[in-house]
Amino acid sequence: MRNWAFLLNDRAQRVRTAIVLAATALMIAAIMVSLKQMPRAADAQVYASVKADTTSNALTEDAEDALAAFATDRTASRIAQFEALDRMIDAGGAHSDEAAAQKLKLVDFMEDETTVEGVLRAQGFKDAICTVHDDSCNVMVRAAALTDAQSAQILSVASAQTGLSPANIKIIPVP
Repeated sequence: MRNWAFLLNDRAQRVRTAIVLAATALMIAAIMVSLKQMPRAADAQVYASVKADTTSNALTEDAEDALAAFATDRTASRIAQFEALDRMIDAGGAHSDEAAAQKLKLVDFMEDETTVEGVLRAQGFKDAICTVHDDSCNVMVRAAALTDAQSAQILSVASAQTGLSPANIKIIPVP
């Protein structure tokens, strides 16, 4: 294919360049708007899943169980956090981008928590609950006491998944 741009004079080339840049800017804006709207459908599925399975950690069910109660409270807190962030995002303004970033960070924390809990279950810890924050991680496991080897195993899993220093990870045995 031949490049016919050499036939255009300088003014025509500038107009053509301006049109291409404007079209590119409009396409980028359209993509950004569509990306901002896309998570809404996924959010509904996540909320429904979280509400339906408040004890997704396969904890032993006991009304007085501290781990089960914590899992339920954590889920309720997360739902409230998501709803508050959604209101901020929907309101627009200066804080909507910050709220969207916070929501993504919360989802990342939840993924880390789920992974740590699942790996610990696979390694033989029947009941495990994990909470991840910016600079800390708490792991609660069903045990009257933990051996040094068990503590090291839990610490290794949590540190590898979260990227946090072992000094920032707290292991809490729950009888």
